[in-house]
Amino acid sequence: MIKIIDKTKCMGCNACYSVCPVNCISMVPDDEGFNYPKVNKERCINCEACVKVCPILNIKPISTDIEQEKPIVFAAYNKDDNVRSKSSSGGVFYLFAEYILENKGVVFGASFDSNNMVKHIKVESIKDLPLLMTSKYVQSDIGDTYKEALKYLKEKRMVLFTGTPCQIAGLNHYLKRSYDNLYTQDIICHGVPSPKLWKKYLNSLGTEKIKNINFRSKETGWNRYSFEYTSNGKKSINEHNKNVYMKSFLSNYNLRPSCYACKFKHANDKSDITLGDFWGAEKSDLHINKKNDKGLSLIFINSSKGKDLLNLVSNKLAMEEIDFDQAVKYNPSYSSGLNKPEKRDIFFTDIDSGDFDEVVKKYTKLSCKCRLKNFAKKILRKCHLC
Repeated sequence: MIKIIDKTKCMGCNACYSVCPVNCISMVPDDEGFNYPKVNKERCINCEACVKVCPILNIKPISTDIEQEKPIVFAAYNKDDNVRSKSSSGGVFYLFAEYILENKGVVFGASFDSNNMVKHIKVESIKDLPLLMTSKYVQSDIGDTYKEALKYLKEKRMVLFTGTPCQIAGLNHYLKRSYDNLYTQDIICHGVPSPKLWKKYLNSLGTEKIKNINFRSKETGWNRYSFEYTSNGKKSINEHNKNVYMKSFLSNYNLRPSCYACKFKHANDKSDITLGDFWGAEKSDLHINKKNDKGLSLIFINSSKGKDLLNLVSNKLAMEEIDFDQAVKYNPSYSSGLNKPEKRDIFFTDIDSGDFDEVVKKYTKLSCKCRLKNFAKKILRKCHLC
């Protein structure tokens, strides 16, 4: 039976939970708010299905039917400015999902529930596609979506399953085989924050119902994206580097233990397509959208199916092929692991009993040296623009 001894070796992907033939595994949050499998030993039949399906215990080296050492990469954005403005980046995901739905397929991805917690859901209509759009910087609960995806695959319907690299790995291991009608798309992932801390942050915002949450609002620009929400009919916007929740995320404090030892950055259990932001585009010699602050995506093609899907929607994209090394230069999360803050575990202890804002400010406070360095960068940017 599956047993978690080292929490850095469990991503909470739900593969073990999903595969259990007697439903004796439940996903239970720990003190930090992250889900881990718990086995009902009385019901367990010791079939070892959970062990055999675990992506960590059975890592698959990358395999691709495209003969290339590195993925083909494109900088791209959706030509529809309305869709692009509502997307976190260049609005590319929307086109993949739209194509699947137009062909009577099903799309799976992360969405807010009625309590603003993040869960994976299925969408079968284009009108519901906005539920899956925009970034959600909280670990999504996969629930039973692997099982649902398998059902639709067996019905010969097209399926697009989106998620973090480890969630796609979980799906691949759960399915045990490839399906011609399955397309997978992951993201360049910084790490997944604790649902418990997210809930605590929401509570710190007040008693009014929070609506229209957007972690990557472009009202202040794509490069200077903001955290936005509506409460009691009033819109609130904070630039990401001034919002306490985003600061806890970007400084790596609120992440799952496995994120600091991620095994699925780029070499294992790859999806068909990887999407990310083209940070540093203004420093490139590309013609596409060089000085535009509306959002620019990176598309990494990891398989022939990914290439085919991109070709099917390419007429709706502004797109330019770019060098792989240039694409990842300002996107270290593509392949590099995260540094675990020295006081990360104490942070989780303190935030349990303390005020969310005050605790985050305490742990993310910049040193005088860092503040001077950031100020110098700001001045240099202004001089460059002049």
